[in-house]
Amino acid sequence: MVKNRGNFLCGRLGILKTKRLLLLSFFILIACRCTTVPPVKGPNVSVLYRIPTLKKQLPPLADTSKPLAQKSLPEAVQHLFKRLYALNPTLALEVGRLPEFQGNVDERRIHALNRFVNLIENATQPQKANLAKLLKVGKPASRRYCTPLQAIFWILERGKPRSGPTVQEIEYFQLAKIGNRAGINPLKYRLEELLAQAWDFSEQDRWNDYEMVTDRLNAPELVNYYQRVRFIYKSKKGGIDNPYAYVGKSQKLFETNKGNCMDVSAFTAYCLKKAGYKVWEDNVHPTGYHRVCFFKMNGNKYVIDNGRPDKFLRRGIIPSKEYRMYHNLENIKKGRRGTHKDPVFWLQDNYALDLIYLIENDSRRTSVKIISEDLGIPRFEKNVRRGIKTLVNLRFISVTPYQNNKFRGFTYKLNNALCKRFLMARYHKEQNKYPWIDHVNRGYYSSLK
Repeated sequence: MVKNRGNFLCGRLGILKTKRLLLLSFFILIACRCTTVPPVKGPNVSVLYRIPTLKKQLPPLADTSKPLAQKSLPEAVQHLFKRLYALNPTLALEVGRLPEFQGNVDERRIHALNRFVNLIENATQPQKANLAKLLKVGKPASRRYCTPLQAIFWILERGKPRSGPTVQEIEYFQLAKIGNRAGINPLKYRLEELLAQAWDFSEQDRWNDYEMVTDRLNAPELVNYYQRVRFIYKSKKGGIDNPYAYVGKSQKLFETNKGNCMDVSAFTAYCLKKAGYKVWEDNVHPTGYHRVCFFKMNGNKYVIDNGRPDKFLRRGIIPSKEYRMYHNLENIKKGRRGTHKDPVFWLQDNYALDLIYLIENDSRRTSVKIISEDLGIPRFEKNVRRGIKTLVNLRFISVTPYQNNKFRGFTYKLNNALCKRFLMARYHKEQNKYPWIDHVNRGYYSSLK
């Protein structure tokens, strides 16, 4: 009997160990199910090595395994590169790494190169300083080429303003204060202005290849800009108990421009790891339903978070020490007033999103299901329900009918004074001044101006 009991306990212990191993293997599998990132390839071989008189003056190639193109360059191209090398050898090497000069160089690119050399010859000191800053975007030792430099060439190739931007681009241009400048001298543009003028996504041949585009997005600033003007949040089917439904699909996101936080995080990690950055992905909310990409730069840790459904809380690049997912600690401190809580500062940011939605809803009639779908988070009706309950408890809104906290369908009234104070204190910020593309801030927000 004792022996049988011992065998029984050993068997149970073995089953438990097996379950633990299976569970551990499952989570390892989930963690590993990300897009495979190719090794960092390093810079393209500069075309200057194909010019005999310049090759003698250049340092030997670090990677001799990279083949040099055998076809000789047109005399006009060689002459222009010699002029540029005499002005700025480092700049000439970087221009020679651009994809535009890795193969055949047509007349349009020769004209663009000629314009560029003329600009450099006549550049003012502020323009030279701005160009030097642009050349430092990304990791020169890891990136294939300097993307801002490519953007300058695209503008010079085109020779005229780009075609009309998309609605999403216009919205971000307003947010980032990107405007039109008189004339075409890209040496005057700061990075985001340069990208806004150069990156025309209707030019399909430049934007339809996944590897080509992810080579181009070789710095956090470039990834951030691309995500802000291209990606739209879309929740995926499935629940938190089905991790396979949440696995980031960076290439699918690239193809559709729609995805959730895990897709955006995976895309960010793919681009930055490919560009030589140390990156990792992690969940940043206690319930595990929001994922972002972390990266290291100059010894500091940062987060890129563009995988949210709302316009108000998208944060882009932020130092990880300052990053708080849904509850700003400074606001919590301000919200503690003796034994009372100041609702304006106590309200968590995710519930603040619900409040902004209700403020902007002119009908004053909705449901939890409608709110969840409109915000792009249909799987999280439970969280929206909690948010509505919190808004009622903090007296931001009063709801009719208030039936068992279900909020399947309800009308509501706003506490006007409290809502206005909330908007002034929490959302009257530079990054939130222009959330709408029609140049008019809707509803309550317009009354604050």
